[in-house]
Amino acid sequence: MEFGAKRHCFLRELFSRLGDEEKRAKLAEAAERRQKEAASRGILDVQSVQEKRKKKEKIEKQIATSGPPPEGGLRWTVS
Repeated sequence: MEFGAKRHCFLRELFSRLGDEEKRAKLAEAAERRQKEAASRGILDVQSVQEKRKKKEKIEKQIATSGPPPEGGLRWTVS
């Protein structure tokens, strides 16, 4: 029997013993763990990336709430 098949049988037996709420909790924990692993895949410094993302979101939020730029602001010219 392969490892995957053994694991499948083990998980089936484990879940057959658990109640519905416990099953949901275990599945939710596994989903969160997979999301964290997927989010950090290929990133060496996860905390740095999260800080940069939060800073970018904060700046975008400030821009969105500040409204349109005042008259006499910068103008782009194409020649």
